[in-house]
Amino acid sequence: MCPAKDKLEKANGWLMTTSDRPLPPPGLVEALRRCERPLLTTHIYPDGDGVGAELALARTLRRLGKATRILNVHPAPEKYAFLDEDGEIRLLNNHAPPAGDEHDVVIVLDASEPARLGRLEEWFRASRATRIGIDHHIAAADASFDHLWADPGAPATGEMVLWIIEALRTPVDGPIAIPLFVSIATDTGWFRFSNTGSRAMDAVARLVHAGANPGDVYHRVYEQYTFERMALLGEVLAGIRTRLDGRLVWSVLSQEMLERSGVPYEEIDGFVDQLKAIRSAEVIALIVETSPGRHKVSLRSKSTADVNAIAGRFGGGGHVKASGYRLEGTDLEDVVKSLEREVAEHLAGGARRAP
Repeated sequence: MCPAKDKLEKANGWLMTTSDRPLPPPGLVEALRRCERPLLTTHIYPDGDGVGAELALARTLRRLGKATRILNVHPAPEKYAFLDEDGEIRLLNNHAPPAGDEHDVVIVLDASEPARLGRLEEWFRASRATRIGIDHHIAAADASFDHLWADPGAPATGEMVLWIIEALRTPVDGPIAIPLFVSIATDTGWFRFSNTGSRAMDAVARLVHAGANPGDVYHRVYEQYTFERMALLGEVLAGIRTRLDGRLVWSVLSQEMLERSGVPYEEIDGFVDQLKAIRSAEVIALIVETSPGRHKVSLRSKSTADVNAIAGRFGGGGHVKASGYRLEGTDLEDVVKSLEREVAEHLAGGARRAP
């Protein structure tokens, strides 16, 4: 059972915990222990946390004798290819959705809303398999999951997977430690974001001891970019704009810029964090034009601003310090105006609430 000091919310078979060292829900662990044909997936345009978490858990389940498969909608950024040299992750473009009875458990990592599964959402909702969610984002109760463990206090989903692996009583060695280290290191901004705390450092100490080499991981993730990606980042940085006396900082990545560069969409992962270096910035935004009239807005906070609340005004969400949303049927000027209005109201409200 979870420690008595945990703050728990229960509904529809899901569990949210906020303890310093949580124990995974026993029902979830037992479902993993009993399953025979699990399928793992993560959100669209997966990041280091989603990829690292699913690879580590999949390898653990295979060691327990389970016929395990990973199926994602989109490829991960090339910088994470070293984690999957054997091609364990399959893409939906190359493989049909599984048959109804092909898997007895479906595990969604780093996402607690089926809508974030993209073209797998409909299949997921209709699946007769036991559906499990493991996520460190703020979760909304969703009856689609049989077991949903959401822990917004966790630094990364990979950290939660580490405790699940321990609960399954399986060893953690290099092939499992390295992807989990990537999960935590990338989602904490290499241990500089506000979600870096004792939980993160406790977990990575265990992973280093088990075989993860921080210097090697850093080199592979952050020092292997292409010239084209760096040139595109330069364009984004050259286009920085400010509003609200510098408290709102934003830039745009247009569809034309992306197509001209030849850089795949998944390779822009991390661009928004480069805009945080401006001293006056409190809310940072990268506006990406995904197609004409469609924009994806990634938000970051350097202050007490809650960008999850701001994103929520547009139907998005994430974390207090890192969040995002999508808009359709709008031009760039309207996207910027609506963002500025919501940020201004949010910052003014914060100022009024301050003692």
